[in-house]
Amino acid sequence: MEVFTNKYAQDIYSKIEFKIIDSGYAKSGDEWNGIVKHIPYSKLYFIISGDPYIVLNNAKIPLKPGFAYLLPMGMSYEFACHTSMEQL
Repeated sequence: MEVFTNKYAQDIYSKIEFKIIDSGYAKSGDEWNGIVKHIPYSKLYFIISGDPYIVLNNAKIPLKPGFAYLLPMGMSYEFACHTSMEQL
């Protein structure tokens, strides 16, 4: 396998800073739902199990177990699940 270095991307990545201000574990049923409007910080969801999704610009986007999702600050979206959801 050949690996290439992208100096432009490395420059951008070197300026990224993460600060965790809140963390936790959640396990819910279909009561996990709501609307987020212009959240003042980014959210990182790691989905463990279930069938959660977000609705962004009228598009329903499933959040799949085993994947992490970064929702940037300032974003507005709806969130819910059909039956259950477990996340970090």
